[in-house]
Amino acid sequence: MAQYLIQRIIQSFSNGNETLQNDLPDKFRSFVGITAQQLSITKTNIYGYSCYNPNAVDVFLKFYNFIPTIGITVPIWTVQIPSLNSVVLQGSEVLFNGEVIHVAITTGYLDSDIGVPPIDSLIQITYK
Repeated sequence: MAQYLIQRIIQSFSNGNETLQNDLPDKFRSFVGITAQQLSITKTNIYGYSCYNPNAVDVFLKFYNFIPTIGITVPIWTVQIPSLNSVVLQGSEVLFNGEVIHVAITTGYLDSDIGVPPIDSLIQITYK
């Protein structure tokens, strides 16, 4: 079973504008692995992600709006990460939001796919 590294970093944006500071994402979570990982337990806005795939096959990062059963639960967002490549999407606009956000990685695009990548991918999610 893959080992997981979950790291939470709180960053403050010091630009003197308190309203803007409160609107910007301030949490980052990084992890490696495949099994669904919980990102939040309260209403959460997702602002971006950065993914690295060291595998010789494409992998798919899937976002869920509740605790998923991988291969059965339909994700709310799926991102393809090409083999031996990175994908980055960061910004100040909310991509989507929800409660009890979970993420997982599979080797297939279909919601029913449960393939486990041979090598752990590194994922960083930006949220507030």
